[in-house]
Amino acid sequence: MKSVVRITLFTLMVSMTSQVCAHNGMPSVHDTVAGIIDRMKKQHAPEALDLLTPNEVWDFVTEQDKQSLATQFLKFQVNVPVVVTVMQHRAHKDDPFWLTGGDFKKTDMIVVYDGKEYNVWEREYDAGEIGLGVNSLFTSGEGYFVAIRPRNPQDKLEITGMYPAYHTIGEMKVGERAYFDDWDELEVIPEELQGQTLIRGTDDNKDVARLSGVFRLTPYPATEEPDHIVLTWSEDPKTTQTIQWRTSPAVSHGTVKYLKKSDYHNFNPKEPKVVEAETTRIEDMYVVNDSVNNHHTAILRDLEPGTEYVYAVGDGSDDGWSEIKEFKTAPEGNEPFSFFYMGDAQNGLERWGSLIQKSYLVHPDSAFYVMAG
Repeated sequence: MKSVVRITLFTLMVSMTSQVCAHNGMPSVHDTVAGIIDRMKKQHAPEALDLLTPNEVWDFVTEQDKQSLATQFLKFQVNVPVVVTVMQHRAHKDDPFWLTGGDFKKTDMIVVYDGKEYNVWEREYDAGEIGLGVNSLFTSGEGYFVAIRPRNPQDKLEITGMYPAYHTIGEMKVGERAYFDDWDELEVIPEELQGQTLIRGTDDNKDVARLSGVFRLTPYPATEEPDHIVLTWSEDPKTTQTIQWRTSPAVSHGTVKYLKKSDYHNFNPKEPKVVEAETTRIEDMYVVNDSVNNHHTAILRDLEPGTEYVYAVGDGSDDGWSEIKEFKTAPEGNEPFSFFYMGDAQNGLERWGSLIQKSYLVHPDSAFYVMAG
């Protein structure tokens, strides 16, 4: 199996926040933050957004925004009056506003998780729905986690209606995980908190509402011309080929034209076959000069094994096509082949493009590339 196409690797940026829909008439955290950033972008150049002070950012935050940011990040129901305890990473200091400037009271207790110290804040709630706010607006630090106990020790606590639903329930004890997707452990817990019900979320959502220090500019914004053209497989590599590419949102749909290479290099070339792509809107509000682009995916089926094909991607218009590229399907039988295996690229990202291009020049007969992360 041989690919004669230069394969370009790319990272598909999707904002995977937990706040994707509104509840009880309140805007979601995602929509709230997107609205704030949109207002900021209308008055400031993209490169100036990270230079705004917190006070300048607050000028773009409405009262409804504050209510959403203070109550829509984590929600659940309790059947009895409770005390809610929030463990706040000390790096956040006075952030977030709803915790440090609201009805929560800071205690003298300290919790230690993975060598990091967390301040302990408490507030009483009646039975019913409880809504907690975002982790941070301006500072970088770990996500908070929550413990709950009944105000009356004789009451049996029940927690229902958890949103987002991926949160799990644990117990405040040494050795317990504070986040469901992290394997580090709680190391120091004051006696008053031991045995309380622990709500575990994900530390990955700690920055979903950041309004400072998170904006990025890409030197490669999407345009109407197809780019990031990538070959991959989602079905049998002998008889199918999946093709993906990117455009700006001005291109609302995608199309692939293809035919056998032998039919293309002919005195009377055959008409290419046409496959419509599935188009997905990709948003990342923190990439301020390329916040939205369209990602197109087409699957070519009923191909012949061990056969070379040519193809082009575009929007279907006469002048909206990429240059012609090639691929070869996997052979029908067993044949030896070589391929590239790459680890998880966590640093030196600015060199990866040239590295992949050089690897292709040195080993053009490699069948494919596999990336572990």
